[in-house]
Amino acid sequence: MEQKPRVAVVQDGARLHYAFPLALYRRGMLERAFCDWFSRPGSMMELTARAMRRVNPALGQRMLDRYEPGLKGAKIVSHPRLAMRILKRRQRMGIGYESEMRMAGEMARWALRAGFGNANAVFGFIRQIDPVLFEEAQKRGLYCVGDQIIAPYAIERAEELKQRARFPAFVKAGSEGPGEMEKGWIEMEERTWRLLSHITCASDYVREGLIAQGVAAEKITVNPYPVDTTHFGFVERAERRKHEPVTVGFVGSVNLRKGTPYFFEVAERFDPRRVKFVMIGPVGIAPEAAAKQGRHVELVGNVPRSRIPDWLGKFDLYFFPSTCEGSAGSITEAMASGLPVVTSPNSGAIVRHGESGFIHPYDAVDAYAEAIRKLAGDADLRLKMGMEARRAVEAADMERFGAVLGGIFERATGGG
Repeated sequence: MEQKPRVAVVQDGARLHYAFPLALYRRGMLERAFCDWFSRPGSMMELTARAMRRVNPALGQRMLDRYEPGLKGAKIVSHPRLAMRILKRRQRMGIGYESEMRMAGEMARWALRAGFGNANAVFGFIRQIDPVLFEEAQKRGLYCVGDQIIAPYAIERAEELKQRARFPAFVKAGSEGPGEMEKGWIEMEERTWRLLSHITCASDYVREGLIAQGVAAEKITVNPYPVDTTHFGFVERAERRKHEPVTVGFVGSVNLRKGTPYFFEVAERFDPRRVKFVMIGPVGIAPEAAAKQGRHVELVGNVPRSRIPDWLGKFDLYFFPSTCEGSAGSITEAMASGLPVVTSPNSGAIVRHGESGFIHPYDAVDAYAEAIRKLAGDADLRLKMGMEARRAVEAADMERFGAVLGGIFERATGGG
């Protein structure tokens, strides 16, 4: 019997700034969304976040940023005590295997207790949701879809071990090594893949990784993540064409997976009076390795999400030599602001080589340096590629994203 899709979305944090529930809500398909913290205006959570901002401005702002006005009127199920418990655990234990596995289990049990309402389908993020949620949803006759937010763990781990071996001085003391963590994540992913009726991912890089791990190609749909261009508007940089230094920016975790050693090595090849390198995000490398880069790279540290557009506006080009991603959202946001991008194929970005930026293997330091030198020395090329980057983001908008996502559920329920 044909029926309209009614989807329950379970997500941790403000992942992709609520793109999945928002896309479904706009198409009239969202039954409810489980968001542990959601600062709806006038709610106790918003008041708590504002009070926290007076004590801890950065944390309070991040709590306030856990809101999407486009979901006004949607059924949002929140659990502030769970959100605070997860926050405290991460502060105490860091973001590691044990804390994330516990978080996944708690999110799943909470959603199952609260119930799926009139949903006939459920959506969640692979590795962020315990597969028991999909198992129980399947028993209840719900169609199950999950998004693979990064390359399969076996691939991610292999890259991590390679980078650790190459750059031991960058490894932060106390970071987790292989062992039960490796086995646990792999088993969790494989169990989830078996339970899902369909899998989405944002890039061919992730799709190829899934297929390499034995997932059937017909079970996978590539659907690049959108960026809300009202949050990340185009920045006019024409008046800055002759200014120096040219600023090369990065937003993300400053760690091995994001290619930090390659970023540093490239930065060392430039005169900081002419080309300045800036990294925004939490620093996850050894303090000694970070300290050595004082002359070459400005490490700003973590900033609230609401301040990211301002930082992007200060950049002239964007450099992101990541070793493993799903599809780096910070690249798409940078492109939306009109920045040309120099990156790796492993970033899963929608960058087109030679049009909106340059793509080279993550360890191709010579090629990266040449690309940045070319862009830094040619303002017209920066502006031209930045306009192409903006156009590419506008083409990959929320409407297109929602049409692909909605089509998956429509075909499954016969409600198209």
